[in-house]
Amino acid sequence: MKKIVFWLLFCMLASVPAFAGYKTPQEMFYSLDVNKDGKIMKEELMVLYRDKIVLEEKYVILDKDGDGSIVMEEFVNVYEVAKRPKAEYEVPRNRLVSEVLNWDVIEGEHYTIEQTVRIYDGFMHHFAVNSDFGTFEVTGDSALRKLLREIDAIAALQEVKKSKIFMKAVKESAKRPFHMGKNMITHPVDTVSGVGKGVGTLFGNIKKGISGTVHHTTDPSEDSKAEQVLQMTTYKREWAYKLGVDPYSSNKSLQKELNSIGWAGALGGLTMSAVTLPASATAGVVYKTMRLADTMDEAADEQRATYVDQINKMVEELPPSRMRITNEEKLAEIGIDDELAKQYLDSPYFTPRHDAIIVNNLASLKDAKGCELFLQMALCAMCEDDANFFQNMVEILHGYNSKVSPITELNKVSFLLVASAKNGNVMIPIPVDHGIWRAPIDRASQELVELYPNSNIEFWVTGTVSTFARQQVRERGMEVKEQVGSMISFMD
Repeated sequence: MKKIVFWLLFCMLASVPAFAGYKTPQEMFYSLDVNKDGKIMKEELMVLYRDKIVLEEKYVILDKDGDGSIVMEEFVNVYEVAKRPKAEYEVPRNRLVSEVLNWDVIEGEHYTIEQTVRIYDGFMHHFAVNSDFGTFEVTGDSALRKLLREIDAIAALQEVKKSKIFMKAVKESAKRPFHMGKNMITHPVDTVSGVGKGVGTLFGNIKKGISGTVHHTTDPSEDSKAEQVLQMTTYKREWAYKLGVDPYSSNKSLQKELNSIGWAGALGGLTMSAVTLPASATAGVVYKTMRLADTMDEAADEQRATYVDQINKMVEELPPSRMRITNEEKLAEIGIDDELAKQYLDSPYFTPRHDAIIVNNLASLKDAKGCELFLQMALCAMCEDDANFFQNMVEILHGYNSKVSPITELNKVSFLLVASAKNGNVMIPIPVDHGIWRAPIDRASQELVELYPNSNIEFWVTGTVSTFARQQVRERGMEVKEQVGSMISFMD
């Protein structure tokens, strides 16, 4: 709408005969500035707009800073926007995997990444990965890093299951008083997969039953089964922590192997200390567009590593029911409404690990206004890829808040979350792999310039942007910071 108003304004100015001979907006400004004081007052603009209502509307548009007068810069800015030719936008194109990844990542011991990387909406990489355990598709660089670790973990767990120690655990499980016994190890079902939040409810009910907050069944065997389920999930989380994977991942192949090993521990006495894992099982994944921690200074890297380990240990040690209580308490401390907190924590698309990372990062913005806006936006998530997106977004906020300047307020402009900082700057977190210039970004950037005319506006991007997109942003007086991992890092 504002774009149309600017264009109409330009047409009206250009169509007035008295100014038809002027070639530049500067010449037009000097003609309107009757008393030559370097400002155009409302009375001087009346020569163009006789109608008082129209005059008021146009004056508000031209007086960008609202100080009651129009200076040259304000006048020229509106003129230039109005006469700007129709915008050109880029079209998403698929990329070769060699443009995105290092050669040593494209193919591993147990997988090969397909040559074509599809681009979703001009922002996110979509990978197809053929592995020894099936074909996987993921969206986003961070999701790929996570998947490659999961593939290594699946391979390692399958190696464990070939060992004599594991087979001994299977035999021992047959002696245990559990109605599914050995089958839970050799053919694990998805009863305790941890996929989505339904599992949190299951664990919560089990915990309540054991703690006595709900009545026990009269069948004493139920207590034994519940205890074994808790043991199984504890072992499962321990193995996931050791392998560097999310115990609540939606990867069904990984869940099957984790469940099997977990039951071997709960029913057969299999311990992690008795097993030697292959070195590749805990190796990191490195490629071009990857984590920024690789370029961080040593002290910052160590500090972040400590934080990452704390989160992972929390996920390992606490059952989902306890983690939820912790997250509820932290959200309440930063003023999040109980109902909004419940809606977010009930979302089936954020795993307990997502919640732990997001809530801890959001809690670091305790002095900022508008934290609830982030959670309201996060409720739009419709899959785990979306959950990863919002996790990366809040990690950017936390990184800026701790490394650059404290964030004082969060606002929403169009589809963007906008962070105002104590240093007077405005930062927009954009967790995308490769951004191109598209209409939604164009419209949002115009709104940003209008709403924050006196601020330095920066887009913080996890990946890269096209040359044309960078140029367009800079023409509007804003900046793009790419691969922001040079200052902060992310948990995949």
